Amino acid sequence: MRDLALAFRSLRRTPGFSFTVLLALTLGIGAATTVFSVADRGLFRPLPYTDSDRLVTVGADIRARGFSNWGVSGDEFDAWRSASHELADLAGYQSFGKSTLTRPDAPVEIAVNRITVNFLGVLGVMPAMGRPFVEADFLPSAPPSLVLTDATWRRVFSADTDIVGQFVTVNGAPTLVAGVMPRAFVFPTASLQSVPDALVPLVSTQASSGSRVSMIGRLEARATVSSAGAEINGIAAARHGESGIRNAFIDGATVEPLDEALRQGSRGVLLLFVGAVATLVLIGCANVANLVLARNADRRGELALRTALGASRGSLVRLLLTEGLILALAGSVAGACLAYVAIAVIGPLMPADLLKLGPIALDQRALIFATIASVCVMLLAGIGPALSSARVNLLPALGQASGRVTGVRWRMRQILVAFEVTLAVVLLVGGGLMVNTMVRLLHVDLGYTPESTLTMRVQLPRGKEYPARSPVFVAHVVEAARAVPGVSAAAVSSGALLTNTLYAGHYRVEGFPYEWMNQGLPKTGACCTQTQYVSPDFFTAAGIQIVKGRAFRATDAAAAPAVSIISERLARRFPAGMDPIGHYLTAAEDGSTDNSDRRLIVGVARDVRDMRVEREALHAIYLPIEERGAAAVTLILRTAVPPTSISGAVEKAVQTQAGPVIISDVLTLNGVITRSVGARYLNAWLFGSFGVLGLFLAAIGIGSVVSYSVARRTREMGVRIALGARPSDVRRLVVWEAMVPVIAGLAAGVGAALALGRFVEHMLFGVQPRDAWTYITVCLLLAVAAFVAALLPARRAARVNPIVALRAE
Repeated sequence: MRDLALAFRSLRRTPGFSFTVLLALTLGIGAATTVFSVADRGLFRPLPYTDSDRLVTVGADIRARGFSNWGVSGDEFDAWRSASHELADLAGYQSFGKSTLTRPDAPVEIAVNRITVNFLGVLGVMPAMGRPFVEADFLPSAPPSLVLTDATWRRVFSADTDIVGQFVTVNGAPTLVAGVMPRAFVFPTASLQSVPDALVPLVSTQASSGSRVSMIGRLEARATVSSAGAEINGIAAARHGESGIRNAFIDGATVEPLDEALRQGSRGVLLLFVGAVATLVLIGCANVANLVLARNADRRGELALRTALGASRGSLVRLLLTEGLILALAGSVAGACLAYVAIAVIGPLMPADLLKLGPIALDQRALIFATIASVCVMLLAGIGPALSSARVNLLPALGQASGRVTGVRWRMRQILVAFEVTLAVVLLVGGGLMVNTMVRLLHVDLGYTPESTLTMRVQLPRGKEYPARSPVFVAHVVEAARAVPGVSAAAVSSGALLTNTLYAGHYRVEGFPYEWMNQGLPKTGACCTQTQYVSPDFFTAAGIQIVKGRAFRATDAAAAPAVSIISERLARRFPAGMDPIGHYLTAAEDGSTDNSDRRLIVGVARDVRDMRVEREALHAIYLPIEERGAAAVTLILRTAVPPTSISGAVEKAVQTQAGPVIISDVLTLNGVITRSVGARYLNAWLFGSFGVLGLFLAAIGIGSVVSYSVARRTREMGVRIALGARPSDVRRLVVWEAMVPVIAGLAAGVGAALALGRFVEHMLFGVQPRDAWTYITVCLLLAVAAFVAALLPARRAARVNPIVALRAE
């Protein structure tokens, strides 16, 4: 207790030192704990399956189309499963799409995946409540049943335990709720579009209906991934061309660990985050070490005095180590609080692909590791002076005069400053590149006008009335929305903007060969054109300019011939000088001459980036939606008032005239854009924050070293001024000596950033990893920050009274 009291008293005498060290530790521990908590599920924590390291994904290779790890037909799945001996079992699933779950208040749309009877057994997981599917559930005559995910059970049924064993209405049919999966269950798919809300049986007739079956396997005890891959490749090669046109293209197979398949999309980003925060922690550690070394060096007289008064070597060691432990533990507590708040703030901002393996929570292992690291830094920085205090020559120490700071300790502190600056340059360059990317994305010309535009997804509930209501559904939705005050234009489209969804279509220009229209584009398996079905006012509502010809008219759907509008990029495929208006498009697959879908081109629309902001506009064809109707559309409204102010009125009007319907994704078009670049925004925000923290910590380190130097050189400054040195000369001397390690750090940091730039290249848009302006800006920013940090103590040095300084010695 006596050591604690002495340590607290000593720290209170130097509040500036105590606060600065505590701040550096708090920022370092908080940032490290936050990022490692985010990265834990994506990088380190085992998948929530029994012996997850024995699980693999199995898929077909169709090299002619550039596909890898692709799903297969039900017949092919059965053949691979029965023929494999390297796999203990092989399970399959299909992404079935959306279903409508009817509730008393309103219908709810849920995503459903079909699974084989052995699917949960292969994963080694069972429902937390109820039962898994049994063989009887997979008979074609069996009544429908489903197993809910925990999130859906809580969201839709308010965690009602009585729902298990009861019947609910799904797509108009009574469906048994067989069970509820555990809270930690994660569906084993890397595609966010395939993450389900519920699981249903995949019966044999559905598996053979043409939809692809994705596969998960469990290795035999002595099997390896490579041996299983070789076997499955042999099976695929033996069946090549034997099982119908659907599998004739299969010319190989891919077997890879499930862990790699699920983490591959987020691993690179998370590793960069971990590297960035590790760099920040190193800056913090160097800063703390610098501060502690400077303070302990300044306490040599105090330690010598304590020794002269009879203090033992052990008591001095305990005192200094106790001070370090107090600061380390206080920094850990403050860092944990900071991490808790940071996780609560950034959790909702995280992109969905980083959260697919589970929600973010404060990781206790990361907090313990960061705490141990901070304690080690404090102990290593303080134990040296404590141990050397017993060897101090008391007479010189007690009568020590401040003079020029030289020796190993001073050089060590300068090296630490250069090290901090080097790491700060790396962080700031990374943050600058990410911020530059974000700025460029926000200024991309998307081809439409997002201001004053509201969008929402409107879906007919699936059920008995579903087919009968589809033909008039589109008209009712548009009429209802157009009648709301404040709406200047209303339209619908079959797809939503910026959803990374491709609507495939193959077309050729009548009178020209297929190869001319589709030169350089894949003939099969990929979309030659982005095909959208839209209502007549779509281009006005979305703010897309018709650059040639005309937009759709209300009479186009019933008129002959059928009409179409193409994008500028598709129009540029016509020979120079040829006007596409008046030519006919015909549907064509692999050069087919079938002219059954013959369409007159009546307009050319401006190119639109409707997949992702950073992706170039595709070849696009627009067709009248009234020709075929729709059961799910995106409603697009251009408003004369703030869009969010009328969203409620629009929803009510649509429900009244077209309902009951399911309305979701109610967003302004600017909100859709923001959501599309959410991952980029997070990158810019996090890397920018790390860079600013690194700059701040580096400035603290520089200021502390210069302040220590000035305090130790009071006599020298006094002598210089007494001999005629001007205050400006003293300031110049102090600032220049401070800038020497900064310049060295800038040079080393630029070299390190150039070497590491290739690791962030895939995360950039419109800017190169060696962007000169980013490097120049970072160097100037750091140089100015270092100059300001050095100037403040330099001004104090210039104001030293030589008489007072010499008398004090």
